Amino acid sequence: MEIEGLFQSPILVGKFNNDLDKIQKECISRSHLYKGRKISNFGGWQSEDIPLDDLFFSDIRNQIKIITTNFAKSIQIDLSNNNSVQMWININEYKDSNIIHDHPKSIFSGVYYIKVPKNSGNIRFNHPAFSKLERDWGDLDIDTYNFYNSLVWSLSSIENRIIIFPSWLDHLVEPNLSHEKRISISFNVGGC
Repeated sequence: MEIEGLFQSPILVGKFNNDLDKIQKECISRSHLYKGRKISNFGGWQSEDIPLDDLFFSDIRNQIKIITTNFAKSIQIDLSNNNSVQMWININEYKDSNIIHDHPKSIFSGVYYIKVPKNSGNIRFNHPAFSKLERDWGDLDIDTYNFYNSLVWSLSSIENRIIIFPSWLDHLVEPNLSHEKRISISFNVGGC
């Protein structure tokens, strides 16, 4: 007998090699110039979408496009006609977070970490069947949590790390418990 893993949620975790000091300064500069918006952010500052013709962020946009297209191919999804990249900046200060949400009308979403002080919050994903698991398995005694029995799963925020996931996957960002800014660039690919 063997266990089959049905309906798995593919997540890509990778690393870029960009000059983070330069990107960090540009993100902070823009936060002083523009009011920003409120979508999933609880506190903090979120930029409007970065324009497609923005020269400063063009290399990052191209890196995201390439890595996401390759990720999609590896799971047999063709993004060749649908690989536009919508990006925005997030700056979370002390106790700022992002509430549980998904990214409708996109194919993939993700985050690229620019500045991540210690204890500044990880990204947490909810199992796609979270409410049913919570209802039926929430009171079980579980020795070791794994991909089959966990209601939630966290991935560490690490500078220069990129995480890409299906846009339908519910996620949140834990509160920043450091007294420094946590800076990231979030994005949607396809269907934007």
